[in-house]
Amino acid sequence: MKNKLYTLLLVASLGATASLADESLIGIEGGGSTFNVDKNTGASKDYTLANVGLKIGAQSDDYRAFLSVRYYDNSTFTSMVTYGGELQYLLNVSSMANFFLGVNAGVVDLKMKDADSIERKVSHGYIGGDAGFNVHVGDNLDVEIGARIINVDAQNVQTNGTYQYNNLITGYGSLIYKFHMN
Repeated sequence: MKNKLYTLLLVASLGATASLADESLIGIEGGGSTFNVDKNTGASKDYTLANVGLKIGAQSDDYRAFLSVRYYDNSTFTSMVTYGGELQYLLNVSSMANFFLGVNAGVVDLKMKDADSIERKVSHGYIGGDAGFNVHVGDNLDVEIGARIINVDAQNVQTNGTYQYNNLITGYGSLIYKFHMN
């Protein structure tokens, strides 16, 4: 029920923001992440992952919203992808740049092989926050540096143990192309 509520709130927020938009956005993103995973034996491990993403969205003077997909790469994870959205408030500090603070929600799909070579699968909702800085390189291009945290809070239970998937913390850079649709 909690995941359905997150999805409903995200879709409503994105729809409301898009209706007030002045510009459409397309972004490509690359970064590095740390993913905390606990095993019921008391062992905790932070996995380092590289990630790439694509996001499309809309922006007004003070807000922007994105729908996004991101792929994460690490030898332990057979695959890991997040699908979601972000709603961000823009703090316009100058005509050359702005800061942003936002919330994000979506779904993470992952497969990994544990130490016993048993495949573990998780498909679970997440919620989180993000913050960063945009530099307006031109009228149609922004360079963005940001940080994102998402709380996965999911478990995979099998006979050889329980894995608890916790927070995914990401530092990233994006190129965002801005354009007007009529």
